[in-house]
Amino acid sequence: MWGTLPEVFDRVCLYYADKTAIRDHDRSLTYREMQRQANQVAWGLSALGVTPGERVGLLLPNVLEFIPTQHGIWKAGAVLVQMPARASAATHRANLEQTGATTLVYHAAFDDAARELAEGLPNLKTLIRLTPLPAEGAGKSGAAGQAEPPRRGRLPDALRRPAAHRAVGGRARA
Repeated sequence: MWGTLPEVFDRVCLYYADKTAIRDHDRSLTYREMQRQANQVAWGLSALGVTPGERVGLLLPNVLEFIPTQHGIWKAGAVLVQMPARASAATHRANLEQTGATTLVYHAAFDDAARELAEGLPNLKTLIRLTPLPAEGAGKSGAAGQAEPPRRGRLPDALRRPAAHRAVGGRARA
């Protein structure tokens, strides 16, 4: 019945497939969508050259994309290096340096920190910028006064189309 975390995650996603798994303001994901995104992250990381056991930094605030990205890192066999969103750039640098992280997945809100981190960390080969889509219809109403359905979360192209993105020496940016 039990298994690895990715195996348990997949069973839960199968069992509750059409139920809402995550809600973030006007955006939400079902368990099926969350599993699909986690798989896309795992495939994307593998296509970018991340191998099992490599350290992957995750610098995201508390947003809808956090959980599928986290599970995707684990599904790829990588080791998650959690980066506290409220920590300083010096703390982020120390975390990535001490763990030998080769990849950083970060939220667009951390562009400045990611740019700074990329400069002095030779092990950090790949940076993946995650840009969440804004809520669709926020503050709008439909024809009958009903709110429009929530927009589903979306991952960056580097993680959604793994076959088209291969790591090629130097720093890959997505």
